[in-house]
Amino acid sequence: MRAEPVRQSTLARFSERFAAAGFNPAALGPCYGLAEATVLVSGKRHDEPAFNTQVDRDQLASGTLAIVDAEDARALPLVSSGRVAPGLRVAIVDPVSLQPVADGQIGEIWVQGDNVGAGYWGKEALSQQVFRASLPGIHGRFMRTGDLGALHRDELFVTGRLKDLIIIAGRNLYPQDLELAVESADPRIRSNGCVAVGIDNGQQEQLAIVAEVKRSEKLDEAQQEQLRQVITSALVSQFGVAPARIHLAPMGGIPLTTSGKVQRQATRKALLNDTLARYGASRAAAAPTLKTATDALS
Repeated sequence: MRAEPVRQSTLARFSERFAAAGFNPAALGPCYGLAEATVLVSGKRHDEPAFNTQVDRDQLASGTLAIVDAEDARALPLVSSGRVAPGLRVAIVDPVSLQPVADGQIGEIWVQGDNVGAGYWGKEALSQQVFRASLPGIHGRFMRTGDLGALHRDELFVTGRLKDLIIIAGRNLYPQDLELAVESADPRIRSNGCVAVGIDNGQQEQLAIVAEVKRSEKLDEAQQEQLRQVITSALVSQFGVAPARIHLAPMGGIPLTTSGKVQRQATRKALLNDTLARYGASRAAAAPTLKTATDALS
């Protein structure tokens, strides 16, 4: 749901975990929706498997979905959020020019339909901006979701959140992809315990990484530096970008939503304000309270 892309690895692990109970992988239904549209916008058909594909990561950074073979060195897994629900219209729009883009091009997801709300209560200015967008030659209003994605073969692919997009040297980098690379680089990093954000050094945007170290790990300064090098190597090899800053945090150091999602903008603000907890800074302090059930599994 919403702007977090569905990961192929998540679908595979879930199916494997419950295979012994007779679970049918085709029952998994990736979808896209948001409260402002009374939830559902797109989803896969119940009688079809999830549409998984591989795209060129370099072309993705340039704003294009280019399908490649899984063996391609630049291949990045991408899962479709299904087809647009009946009665709805989805347009992919350049967020700057406010013009529709071609099939396979990435832009902001705009939604039109009777299930879309009229606005936010008591917030007229924001409602005007979000719910009353229009496109030339198309009757009716659209809602600007603030999410990025593309349409390909009538399937909607969600790539991220517009405000979370990191632009470095003209390349669009999606934090979810960077975070997955970091989490996969070293078992000492907690699953769902990484945030990638852009920070401005006054001249250009740079990449910053915040990674939570598992509570079971006791790393000295040398080991922490070695972990930073592992993170840097993973990002350079996969995305050709080195982080300007790597902040190691203790378990529970990254702000989460009530549903367990990382809060990137809150993390960025805390990082810039130097209020983000540092790994190893207070070993004598009591362990942080578990925020979600996923913490208990790490």
